Amino acid sequence: FKNVCRFEMPETPTKHLLKVVTKEDKSKGEKLRKKVYSFFLDDKPLGEYTAATYAALPSFPNFVIGCFLNSAAPSWDCFFNIVRKKHVLNVFPSDSGFDAQDNSVVAELLGIEKYTEQELRKFTDYPETKEILSAIIEKKENETPADFDVWGLRKDSLYQPTIGEKEGFPSIKWTVYSRNKAGPFYDFIKKHEGGIVYLDIEHKDTRTRKKSIGVHAVCKLNEPCNSRTDKSFQFKNQDGSPHFAEGNKFKGFFLVGPETLFETKYNKGDDDTITVLTHISDEGGSIPKTNFDANNVE
Repeated sequence: FKNVCRFEMPETPTKHLLKVVTKEDKSKGEKLRKKVYSFFLDDKPLGEYTAATYAALPSFPNFVIGCFLNSAAPSWDCFFNIVRKKHVLNVFPSDSGFDAQDNSVVAELLGIEKYTEQELRKFTDYPETKEILSAIIEKKENETPADFDVWGLRKDSLYQPTIGEKEGFPSIKWTVYSRNKAGPFYDFIKKHEGGIVYLDIEHKDTRTRKKSIGVHAVCKLNEPCNSRTDKSFQFKNQDGSPHFAEGNKFKGFFLVGPETLFETKYNKGDDDTITVLTHISDEGGSIPKTNFDANNVE
């Protein structure tokens, strides 16, 4: 947020120091995954919070049995598994957690709440801060439903991408975030399924690898939505090999494959999906006309 905030740090902090240490406990194997948050105030233990998920057997288990050719060995490798369903254990107080009013575990433990609009009005240390906050509060007080898109985001917010054209193809330039903030990007890709688009995107606040972007809980406000629902965008080259980002940016012309349902033994019924984006040309390069079929991309 350039030109919005001014940060100053004294040489020696004058207030208490809070340290949060996270540790993931994998001693129970993959079925039980536990993460412990330890809090220290001035290096003295303050307390702990625990987050955990458990892959439980359903009432009517489904069995998965199969074999595949391991070309590295080479050998036939066979497997047997039982499909499980992931459950979030209520290790927090029942009315709290990561998603409650966007509060973090730290805020929950310390009892820190969001600033109210009335409290924001007191931040008057600098003239520019006062001016910006006044504009935000005024906009908030006078807003109408027409100021928001279908994802509940303000149409003039930082989370709206720049959408236009590039060499005659739809283009999008943006930083992709997670949750509903990723909604405009999801809509853009869905709208152009089966077609060619130009992407100039980087990613923040997403589960991201060098060859994919995973956005968490992309759900319209008026739809039932599981907080575990994920939308994954996988980038590939024309030969099916992974297409890797440069730094944290994917840039070029891509063929948009179909959005397909993706389920594993941990996410049955979560409506997770995968969309393959096949790189066909860099900026200024030649673009194949009909060489690829979006419905035939694996």
